[in-house]
Amino acid sequence: MLVNEYEVTEKRYIQWTYESRKEGKKLFFLIFWSVFTLVCLGMSALSHDYLFVIVALYCLYRAVIRDYVLAKTFYRKSLSDHGGKWNRRITVSQDDIVIADGKVTVNYKSSDIIRSSQNDERIRLHMKDNNSIRLYNDSFVEGNIEEYQDILKL
Repeated sequence: MLVNEYEVTEKRYIQWTYESRKEGKKLFFLIFWSVFTLVCLGMSALSHDYLFVIVALYCLYRAVIRDYVLAKTFYRKSLSDHGGKWNRRITVSQDDIVIADGKVTVNYKSSDIIRSSQNDERIRLHMKDNNSIRLYNDSFVEGNIEEYQDILKL
């Protein structure tokens, strides 16, 4: 059995939010709002109409700031739901992956892993339901990662 335990901090949660913006529909909307911001700024420069500046500021908010604000708000709400400290325990066995977040437990089958990616800090498992599970390299408390490389698709 492979066990990974860590505290979900605000910095880590915001990092997850920005990580997820780099793929799928979220990437499309990031590009859309960024391009629309530039178009509105261009229209403002050409027409000298300040209404375009206001629309450009809204687009900039949607492209960059909104996800940050929502992530901070959601994290604070989740932190209070977890009693002031948000700990996550992920258990990987030959057949199952179990995520325990306080009172909430989520179960996956090992076969639900589509692909994985890894860097020096963590392993990210991409699941069939478009969620991802992050295992931090410095947070393994039990097991040997080498034994689970086939399961984790590393």
